[in-house]
Amino acid sequence: MSTQPSVDLPEFPPGYIPGPVNRHLRWNEVEGHLAESLHYWLSTTRPDGRPHVVRGELGERLSAEYARKYSPAYTPGPDSWSGPHAGGLRMMRPIKALAWTSFPSDVTRFTF
Repeated sequence: MSTQPSVDLPEFPPGYIPGPVNRHLRWNEVEGHLAESLHYWLSTTRPDGRPHVVRGELGERLSAEYARKYSPAYTPGPDSWSGPHAGGLRMMRPIKALAWTSFPSDVTRFTF
């Protein structure tokens, strides 16, 4: 991702975090972990809180990345996500992201 997000502390209910946040994570740390991770959690919502994802056409790039990360177990072709029976490909553009390595001491909110 080319844009550097702003960094701050997420809002939590009073008393939820027992002490101060000692440091914020840097986006390049988080982005590196996302790029190399085999598993991670993603969730999206519309402004009213309902779930939401947007379809995208990224077949060639995704095929190459899947082959790099998951070969030989899973190597879909560039056209694996096209057509009415596509594999559920979705493209998400983040507005906010939460990340931590040691909750709550470095919990960080990134706003894009």
